[in-house]
Amino acid sequence: MSDQIDHGALDDLRSEVVELRGRIEAIRRKPWYREGGVIIAALALFVSVFALVLKERQVGQESEQRVREDLRSVLSEVQALRSEFHVKVDAVADPSKRERVASAINGRAFVLLEKATALVDEVPESEITTAEYSALGNLLLDFGRFDDAHRYLKEAAEQAVGPLEHAGTRKDVARVLYAKGSPEKGREEFAAAINFVADSTDPLSRFQVPFIHEVWGEMELLTGGKQLAAQHFVKAKEGYHALEPVYAEQARAGLERVTTRLRKLESDAKPVPAQPEAPAASGY
Repeated sequence: MSDQIDHGALDDLRSEVVELRGRIEAIRRKPWYREGGVIIAALALFVSVFALVLKERQVGQESEQRVREDLRSVLSEVQALRSEFHVKVDAVADPSKRERVASAINGRAFVLLEKATALVDEVPESEITTAEYSALGNLLLDFGRFDDAHRYLKEAAEQAVGPLEHAGTRKDVARVLYAKGSPEKGREEFAAAINFVADSTDPLSRFQVPFIHEVWGEMELLTGGKQLAAQHFVKAKEGYHALEPVYAEQARAGLERVTTRLRKLESDAKPVPAQPEAPAASGY
């Protein structure tokens, strides 16, 4: 065997090592987007994350939809209780039984309204409609929960769109302010409600003007302001009369209501005639 070194073969080996090192270094410096395996892994991760986000969003939307369906169902049940309250209570002659019936209905309404407020808090504010806020607020008002009613009716007013919604929601805020003992603020809200529709040419919006005056008059009666109440009933009467050709049935019903109120106020304002004194009995 020859001990002489093959320098040519050694040079070839050295060249191969240099080339291999260069390839390794190139791989190390190669951008991630030039690597097929990295790209596939990144795409798989992106698709997985995107699918997860979509799934969570879908689950969230389905959950919110169920909550809103439950809310509408509860509100419908409370409205039914409100409608039947006076019918059932007035049908009972015995005062003690009447009180028990009223208490039972109020108790059921309280439980349902608690559920309704809890359901509303589960849904983002932007997902609750003006009509839903208004319905809940008015039911809370009718059942004497004035602070909660004020909260939701203000939410309805803030979300209102268009003159008709603004007028209706501000009217409701005015009602709850009267109920809370703030008639001055209530009057401001009533005036603002009328301003939203006062110049409207839309018949439905115009119909709100006498209706708001009628409700305003009813609120003044609750505070003892009979003179102010009469003024608003007169304005309501004039407005209903002007709209009778357009909204015959509704306008006539409004006219009947405010005319009855005005007659009652007029009757109450008349002084009671003094009764003649009975002649003294003659003694024997």
